[in-house]
Amino acid sequence: MVAHLPEPASDLEAVPVGGAILIVGGYTGVQPLRSVLSYTPGRRIRRVADLPHALRYAAAAAAPGGLLLVAGGTDGVHARDEIVRVDPAHGRATVIGRLPSALSHVAGAVLGRTLYLFGGRTDAGTARRAIWAIDTRSGRVKSAGRLPAALSDAAAVTVGNRILLVGGRTAAGRVSDRIVELALRR
Repeated sequence: MVAHLPEPASDLEAVPVGGAILIVGGYTGVQPLRSVLSYTPGRRIRRVADLPHALRYAAAAAAPGGLLLVAGGTDGVHARDEIVRVDPAHGRATVIGRLPSALSHVAGAVLGRTLYLFGGRTDAGTARRAIWAIDTRSGRVKSAGRLPAALSDAAAVTVGNRILLVGGRTAAGRVSDRIVELALRR
């Protein structure tokens, strides 16, 4: 064991940004969290920003300039549509845009200056097929295609100049064992 969170948490995101790992939102077992924490091995965990609202099951990815983008998620009651840019150096979390619809359990990864979001769930629990492209500077959102099938709860990772989508849950509730390389429209 190398560190302890300020309180137990699940349903969070952990993203390397610069030399630190930013820990975004989460759930204590009783309530969702608003915190953005920074952890650097060998140092204490510190709070670097507060999200505009409590959030779990969001997509989070490092963006150019030492920033973090957080999109979708749930406040514990409803799926959210905000796109939040976190500037850990200045302790700010700012809403820079909105998704076309509220989504939780959504996967995201940054490629260049674009955050791509994959699938996710609505408040009704319906898995989605949409792929969204979000400009990391302006927060503008546009369609970037559709997944072959509706999917939520997947993980997305940037590897070189491509994005891999890993696992997830289908609309029928089956858990996937697939790793898919995505060809994205820019």
